[in-house]
Amino acid sequence: MKKLLVLALLLSSFGWADGPDIRAVMVGVGAYQNTKSWEPLEGPPGDVEKVKKALVDRFKADPSKITILTQDQATRAGLEGAVKKLIAEAQPGETVIFFYAGHGCAVPNREPPSNDSWEKNDPEEDGLDECIIPIDAPGPNDPTFPDSVVRDDFIETALQQLIAKVRSGGKQGSVVFIFDSCHSGTISRSASTLGKKVRTGGACHQQVRSDATLTASRHAAGGEGWVVLSACQAHQTAKEDPTHGGDFTHALVSGLEDPRLGPDSSYLDLLRLIGANTFFYDQTPMGEGDLKLSLLGGKAIPRQPTLSVVSATPNSVILDRGRLLGVTPGSRVALYRVGTRSPDDQSKKLCEAVVGESGTDLYRANAALQGSAPIEDLRSAVGFVMEQNFGEVAVEVFVDPKAESLGLLDDPVVKKVERGAGAEVLAWNDNGNLRLERATGEVILPPTKEPALIHRALKGEARRLYLQRMVNQPQSLDVE
Repeated sequence: MKKLLVLALLLSSFGWADGPDIRAVMVGVGAYQNTKSWEPLEGPPGDVEKVKKALVDRFKADPSKITILTQDQATRAGLEGAVKKLIAEAQPGETVIFFYAGHGCAVPNREPPSNDSWEKNDPEEDGLDECIIPIDAPGPNDPTFPDSVVRDDFIETALQQLIAKVRSGGKQGSVVFIFDSCHSGTISRSASTLGKKVRTGGACHQQVRSDATLTASRHAAGGEGWVVLSACQAHQTAKEDPTHGGDFTHALVSGLEDPRLGPDSSYLDLLRLIGANTFFYDQTPMGEGDLKLSLLGGKAIPRQPTLSVVSATPNSVILDRGRLLGVTPGSRVALYRVGTRSPDDQSKKLCEAVVGESGTDLYRANAALQGSAPIEDLRSAVGFVMEQNFGEVAVEVFVDPKAESLGLLDDPVVKKVERGAGAEVLAWNDNGNLRLERATGEVILPPTKEPALIHRALKGEARRLYLQRMVNQPQSLDVE
């Protein structure tokens, strides 16, 4: 496994802050009325439900703030009306999401109708507009087709207005648009041989160049506060499978649920997990915008990945993870009977164990039992890391004199250094609040006076640096 991927899989957190609210509009269109031009799709309605469940279960989204359009409502007027309502209801600081699953297409750019303030003549290099296809759209050769689709011009205008809403008053809200649909390209024959359907219409392809590059212009929205995730590159096709729906949505939900992502993870980390999913045999998910943004406002509930016992004796166990994945000497592990899904299920708990120095390397951990349990149960046990120990890891912080006056950095993980002396974190006074950023300029903690948030950010940075040092050891570079 490449070092970059290893780093992506290490991201998680010590704690969890509530973070901003999530507000979403979601639609999945499959029962297209014009079946001659748009093949019916089975997956989109289920895709919507799976994404909603992940938002509610993993990211504490309020179900009352998630609007799901029925397929009958998914006309052009219905889709655009739902987005406009989303703009009207969005509040400063929120994470706002629009999710679409269904057919996509590319059409020639045009002069916008005089009565349409949302569409603009902003031609892209290829002269094409990306579109999503409403449920009642006619075929691409129909003269009414250009007026029946939702163009990327509308999406860009909506993006601008949403950014203005969620970032007003100095708030740090964000906007996320997610599309499980195609842009352009030739229909993949390999899709049909595997029983998959392609989320675009053949007639649409005949009308546009197959080498079209359809990255929508988002320049007017600026470079911060927004992310657009797409199922595939411009020349590829988005697919669905009868067993799980959209390939992209399946990988997206798997990524959102992955315990290796946590409150400190970003959209770039999510994209790495999505791209590593085995269902993408010729489909490359794409991301635009501020991909280093905190994933969905940093609301991911930390989930503890389970450990497996490689071998057991009456006094100790060998675990299948080591220092590289945070199972470090001094860490405390709870062992449970096989099949246990949560450490909260105390009825299945066997005993606890503490990881020792001897026998622990990057990939395996040797843990001494702190109690007794039947050897047969231990050999098949699953483990949960209850407490990680990173030793006396200190974060070297340059503290600006104005930030020093706030008195918010008396933390045991902080080692204060002069700027330019290897400082890993910079601390600034931002209008009476403390702002933390890495030496590379990435913001670790937005301005705050809350000691608990400051401590969590510093401790998380200590953990990240510890693991990064583990990955950078020469012996870790050839991990497969």
